[in-house]
Amino acid sequence: MMGKFRFILLLLAFSALSATAFAARQGKDMPRMFARWSQTPDTLLLDYGRKFVRQGKYRDALIVYSIVANRSYRSGMSEQERIAATRAYNNIGYIYFYHYFDYQQSFANLQRALRIAEANQQDKNLAYIYLNLGNLYGTLADLQSSDRYFLSKPLEYYRRAFHCAYRAKDYTVMQPIYCNLLLAAYIDNKMPAIEKECKLYKSLSFPSTVVLARYNRLLEKTVALMRSKRYKEVLRYAQLARRAVDTPDTPGRYVYTTMCLETSAYGQMGDKANVLNKLLEVKKLVEGQHFKDLIITTYSQLSAYYASVNQPDRAMYYKMQYLKAKEEFVIDSQVQAAGEMHFLSELQDANDRVKILDAQRRQQFIIIMLCVVLVVLALLSVIHFVHKNRQLRRQQQVLYEKMQESLCHTDTVQQTKYQNSKLDESTKADIYTSVQQQLSDTAVICSCDFSLRSLAEKTGYSYADLSQVINEKAGKNFNALLGEYRIREACRRLGDTATYGKLTIEAIATSVGFKSRTNFVAIFKKVTGLTPSEYQRASRLQKDAKND
Repeated sequence: MMGKFRFILLLLAFSALSATAFAARQGKDMPRMFARWSQTPDTLLLDYGRKFVRQGKYRDALIVYSIVANRSYRSGMSEQERIAATRAYNNIGYIYFYHYFDYQQSFANLQRALRIAEANQQDKNLAYIYLNLGNLYGTLADLQSSDRYFLSKPLEYYRRAFHCAYRAKDYTVMQPIYCNLLLAAYIDNKMPAIEKECKLYKSLSFPSTVVLARYNRLLEKTVALMRSKRYKEVLRYAQLARRAVDTPDTPGRYVYTTMCLETSAYGQMGDKANVLNKLLEVKKLVEGQHFKDLIITTYSQLSAYYASVNQPDRAMYYKMQYLKAKEEFVIDSQVQAAGEMHFLSELQDANDRVKILDAQRRQQFIIIMLCVVLVVLALLSVIHFVHKNRQLRRQQQVLYEKMQESLCHTDTVQQTKYQNSKLDESTKADIYTSVQQQLSDTAVICSCDFSLRSLAEKTGYSYADLSQVINEKAGKNFNALLGEYRIREACRRLGDTATYGKLTIEAIATSVGFKSRTNFVAIFKKVTGLTPSEYQRASRLQKDAKND
């Protein structure tokens, strides 16, 4: 009886999982398919898979899931990418378990899904993963009946699955989970351990679109009646539960469960005739639905029944049918697994190649992004340079225009330095007029030997009087004033390209009386705010603008 119900748990879970498993587009050239689909969005691949799995194309499903799962090793995945990777690993584990009977690969992929889902608190995905692990441990418990480690695992994982589905409010997956949880606890005589889950389930109100909800309510009542030994009521509720099966995914397996409970109730009542009738009804169901795994269990039960009623011939007949069906099941599984080895090897090779290609694409993307960043930075630098250059030119133009105005006007600055001087204002004015006349003579000021003493000789005024008047009237000493007059002349010559265009800046500096280019540039910059070359460029721009 224990083994029978563990088969029931396993198969009910398969029917629930088929609604969420995914498959891929058919194609014989796997590497080409990988290359073509490796850039397809996860959501689109999963949508394709949902359609194809219903056609039983499990090879294509593995290809799709492998493409999606490959992306899980990348860093910086979005939440949606992590959810897709979890589903992919979960469904790969499901296919290895259900289709290839490779429990090692199934467990490895379910563990990968579990690590991602637990790290990111994906309750909805965890519900499916825990359900799959519960089924896997249930199968291992049947295969390793002597190892008690596996016996408690199914119930533990079904409870985890239930609470994840409860938190995620995923009432669709909750139905097969609760069915398995209920039967596992009943089989292991641990119903008190799931009282909390039963109360939570009873407190929920499910939408009418959720399949198996009414079935579970009736199954729950049937199990409770079995425990209280009200077997006649068990028969009535089991039949009600059978009629309440409304899932499109292998409904015959849920019908099988209720029929097994009815058989058990007849057996407890000692009604051997109805036990046989129910077993024959079960046999007709599983043979008609081609449930090879359930056929094995049914033949075993029929053999045990006939042995109990002292019909050794019939008992031996079904014993042989049981052994034959079991052997065919094992052989079919081995042959199928052997036939898939080449495909699975190709799948792994293509898987590895896609990882390499994906890594190369990511490197190329990083390089391209770095280039884009460098180009953007270069453009920003050029824009900044152009902007600064325009600002500088505008400043130079303003200084140039101010200098041009100063060439036409000479400011007079009063000084109070010489308060005790005997010179009256009229005399000072005469002296300063004489100074301006001398400084206005370019031939005089452009002589490199021209000095304040030379000016005194030319004007006939004393050195001291000239120095006082220049400081009071010009607001600066003689050398500074002479430097300004020489710079003004230099500016005129720099702007007169027709006459002086062939002269270098150094030649113009010498021509206006400067002995040193360095001294000329320093005084020029101080007076005009520009270097001689900047002034010359501004002058050309001004002339070009006027010509335009």
